[in-house]
Parts: sequence; structure tokens; C-alpha cells
Amino acid sequence: MKFNVKFTERVMKYISFLNTFLLIVGTLILHYSEIYRGQNPLYVSLKILGWALFIGSIVWSLTNTLLIYFYEEYWRHKIIWIIISIIPCVYLFSILFLGFYIKI
Repeated sequence: MKFNVKFTERVMKYISFLNTFLLIVGTLILHYSEIYRGQNPLYVSLKILGWALFIGSIVWSLTNTLLIYFYEEYWRHKIIWIIISIIPCVYLFSILFLGFYIKI
């Protein structure tokens, strides 16, 4: 099966923005689901949805970054889209760094 190269490059670039959007939505769902803490079915469902979006965004961000790195031809285009694609992972690692190494 032969794929259109331009179409595949555009899809990877759109997924970079979609990953960042899903990370933001997942984080907001995790934060605002605390309002419904007493209502057990809704609270659990929102937590599961929030964690699924958050972790799915991180995993797909790593995958998409590797796809862009090995697929793009020009290194200037690679740098820009790799930086955009890796934003969710940088967010996760910054949270881990702040949580484990900086004592408040």
C-alpha cells in the first residue's frame, strides 16, 4: 500500500497540536473532577477519562516525535515539529522534577 507523502506529513503535524490539546483537556478534567468527589460514579468516570487522555497524550507524543524524526527529510522542519510534538512529555517531566526534587 502506497501512502501520499504530503498527506502523511500533514497528519503527523496535526497530531502534534492534537496531543497538546488532549493534554490540556485531560489536565482540566482531572482538576475539575474534584468538584464531583462525593458523587461516586461520575467522579470515577471523570478520573478515568482524565487519566486516559493524559497518559494517551504522553504516549502518543513520544510515538509521534519518533515518527517525525525518522520521517521528515529536512532538518529545519524536523526541529520545529519535534519541539511542538514533545510539549506533553516536557510538561510531564517538569511536573515530575518539581514534585520529586523541589521541596516546598
